[in-house]
Amino acid sequence: SPVETSEAPALAGAAAACPTGAICFDAPGVVHIPAPPPGMPVGRVSFPAPTVTAKRFRLSIDVTLADWSPLQPSGKHLIYWFVIQKNIDMPGLLYFLGPDKYEAFARHGMGLKHPQKKKIIDPFRAVVGHTYHVDNDYDMAAGTYTVTVTDTTTGQPGIVLDGRPNVRSYTIKPGLNFLIDMGFFPGHVPGEVPTYGWKYANVHVEVYQ
Repeated sequence: SPVETSEAPALAGAAAACPTGAICFDAPGVVHIPAPPPGMPVGRVSFPAPTVTAKRFRLSIDVTLADWSPLQPSGKHLIYWFVIQKNIDMPGLLYFLGPDKYEAFARHGMGLKHPQKKKIIDPFRAVVGHTYHVDNDYDMAAGTYTVTVTDTTTGQPGIVLDGRPNVRSYTIKPGLNFLIDMGFFPGHVPGEVPTYGWKYANVHVEVYQ
């Protein structure tokens, strides 16, 4: 899981609307642009999680692609790592893989160690220079998990990844945080590559009881 992150203040931007019945958190505007060390390859947005029994978690984020990593263009470029305090409780994670693979790769699972996390992998050709809006909807009560990727540059729907949560609800203990990490350090984990110059923006989280 990503560590040693920068928590940068968001630049100007508008917060997303909060649907009726939801508890919402926002980091509007550009929240991170990864840079090689001594810059920050990894960025983090953190929100205090409400002490509730949740039936649904929803995350949305915008990401603008710069170049694929020359270290391994087909490697895992992290769009987001969305967890409740630790990797074991993960309502969603998304990678884009570039040339020679061209895939969207999601993982998820609550109370599961990383090797046990569920995987969803579909062909998807993300385009350098385009901005994608990603909606990670972990609806435990409904038994559905969808990751919808839309190309905001063209307005065209990109792909929908479908899965099933492994729990029907999740009780958030006091003092925990929602963590959303973006980008990887180079050379830490085989297959994980940095996303230097990519632009991450408009992080929005919804919690439903």
